[in-house]
Amino acid sequence: MVIQIHPTHARVEYRRAAEPRCAFRFLHMFRFGGVAAGTSTSAHNKCSVGRLEGTFGYNTDGLVLFTTPPTGPPFDPIKDYVPFALTGAITFDGKGNLNSFDFANLGSGAYPRTGTGTYAVDATAAAAGYCGFDVIWTLTTPGVPTTTLNLYVVLARQGTVLKLLNTDPGIVVACSWDKVETQ
Repeated sequence: MVIQIHPTHARVEYRRAAEPRCAFRFLHMFRFGGVAAGTSTSAHNKCSVGRLEGTFGYNTDGLVLFTTPPTGPPFDPIKDYVPFALTGAITFDGKGNLNSFDFANLGSGAYPRTGTGTYAVDATAAAAGYCGFDVIWTLTTPGVPTTTLNLYVVLARQGTVLKLLNTDPGIVVACSWDKVETQ
C-alpha cells in the first residue's frame, strides 16, 4: 500500500505498488533494527562493501524544503515544500565508491547532473541481520552550487533492488532502485 500526497491537487491517493517507484511515501521502509522489507536474515555477518556493486536505474520523485522549516504549529507540510523528480543511473564499484548521471526537474525544466560519492556498511543493520549502507552522494549541476545528500540504503531481492531513504532534513523521499544491465 502506498499513500501518495499530491501537492498540486490537495488530495491523498491510496494505491497498490505495482512496480518499484519512488514517491512521497509513508510506511515504505523502516530502520528500527529489524529486518527491512524484501531482505533476508541470511545476510547476517555477510554484508560487505563488495556486496553493493553494479548500476541501478532510478526514477525518483519527492518533496524538498527550500526554506528553514518553521518550529511548532502551524506547519503546512506541502506548502513549504517543492516537488521534484529525477531519472538516471548510479553505479556502485564494490569498493565503497559511486558515480552517477541523471536529469532533475523542479518544475522549471530538466537539467543534467553528475554525481560522485562513497558508501560504507551500516554496522547497526549488519548486526540486525540485513545488509544496509550509509551513502554520501555529492551532485554537481552546471551553474548551481554542489549538493551533498546522505542516504540510507538496504540491499534487497538478492542484490537486484535497493531500498532507499534520504536522511537529510528538508528532503522527503523513500524509494526503490532497480539493478540494470550495462553494456
